Amino acid sequence: MTIFKLRNSTIFAFPGPPKEVQACFNDHMGRCIGESTGLLSLARRIYVNIYESELSPLVKEVVGSFRGVYIKPLVSQVR
Repeated sequence: MTIFKLRNSTIFAFPGPPKEVQACFNDHMGRCIGESTGLLSLARRIYVNIYESELSPLVKEVVGSFRGVYIKPLVSQVR
């Protein structure tokens, strides 16, 4: 992983394979963000076997119940 500054931004460049990227994020980038902002972050992938139309109201309920929560569903078909 490479970290550099560009004007007022910090750029994190990660290696390609997903498992290595996640390890770098968890070990380095998450800590750096927390130290610079005083905020905590958590990212998790959860697999569910329901239709998007069933998931949407649940996502809205969670986002509406917790201030500052951002959820980005990635809906796809598993074969």
